[in-house]
Amino acid sequence: MSDNHAFGRPAVDDGRGVVETMRMEATTMSNNFNAVNDSIKSDVHHLEDLSQCFADIFRSSDHSDVTLVLDDGAEFPAHRLILAARSSFFRAMMYNGFKESHEQRVSLHETNSVAFRAVLQYMYTSKIDFAGVELDVLLEYLSLAHRYELRQLMTAITF
Repeated sequence: MSDNHAFGRPAVDDGRGVVETMRMEATTMSNNFNAVNDSIKSDVHHLEDLSQCFADIFRSSDHSDVTLVLDDGAEFPAHRLILAARSSFFRAMMYNGFKESHEQRVSLHETNSVAFRAVLQYMYTSKIDFAGVELDVLLEYLSLAHRYELRQLMTAITF
């Protein structure tokens, strides 16, 4: 193969010159790339998949590093990092030198276990289902959202 080639093919001198031929081929390739690129989303969101992964983490006690214990004896294995990422209440409790930051079991008082389970799952997945929820439980959701500073959940409940 000669040194005179355009993109791996022998260059053909058709009167325009080798450089001009290469420039035209490069322009064609660029236009084809832009056409393909325009049909591809430039901003990819896989939030549903991420939410499902965190739902799996919520349902499993694997790798949990704290157990949240309610007054009625209900226990919820959890992950400090996820709690802290979602709630400034838990961030302060788990990482600011409070006694709970060193304990494997943390007691949460005056907390309805049915409402707490739903709110805890929301903290992992950003999903909660209000369908069929009794008013008193919905008010518990709101109370917990306020206590744990879950502003988006508070907004969802009140509107």
